[in-house]
Amino acid sequence: MQGVIRYTSSRIVGNSHFVGGVIVIAELRPKSQVTIPKPLIDKLGLSAGDKLEIFEDKGMICIMPVVVYPKGYVDKILADVGHHDILKQF
Repeated sequence: MQGVIRYTSSRIVGNSHFVGGVIVIAELRPKSQVTIPKPLIDKLGLSAGDKLEIFEDKGMICIMPVVVYPKGYVDKILADVGHHDILKQF
């Protein structure tokens, strides 16, 4: 199957990404919402309520699943293993 050329605001990027043979295209809704196609949700094991980091990289919007822990929980774990100062660098 041939790829689809996708465009950014400034250049042609290349072939679209495929998930299980399906071209993954989403539409930006009026309230800046995007539905992540079900094949991607299934492939990544995502579910409602999961946290996603959204950032821009070289003209592309990137979405990455993340795990978020409460700061107190992380502080306790780091103190328990003797690395309580590790977060001071951030």
